[in-house]
Amino acid sequence: MISKWLTGLLTVILAGWLTYLAILTQQPDPEFVSRSQFMVADLWVVAQIDADRQGNPLPKIILQSTHAITPSPLPQPGEGVIVLNLADTIGFTQPGMYALILNRDAETYRIPTPPEMNSLEKPRIYPWTPEIEQQFQQLQAATPKP
Repeated sequence: MISKWLTGLLTVILAGWLTYLAILTQQPDPEFVSRSQFMVADLWVVAQIDADRQGNPLPKIILQSTHAITPSPLPQPGEGVIVLNLADTIGFTQPGMYALILNRDAETYRIPTPPEMNSLEKPRIYPWTPEIEQQFQQLQAATPKP
């Protein structure tokens, strides 16, 4: 009698565990801002990125806000700037607001690749969400002021 009761209880527990695991697999992976990418950059921006007819990001972005990481002149919000390697990044899904970590390259910008990243890895851009905003604010607060 106890073995039937114990078998039933274990079956319910196993079914519950498997259901929980199935639910977890349906959740999207969270985005994490690369601290190493942030630490090798001059600034980070929030910008509108548009796409061409094939759905690839256009290199000219419209800045919404700019934030210095190192002492460097900042472009102004509303300004359009060229990001040379934007098409070679990971993270663009559709036109919209994105956070980009940038280095100035004369009159244009590049998204840096940290030295420890594999040479086959592409730099990342981040869809602008409340979670990503919080991560950027935490990184900015932990960075010495220029």
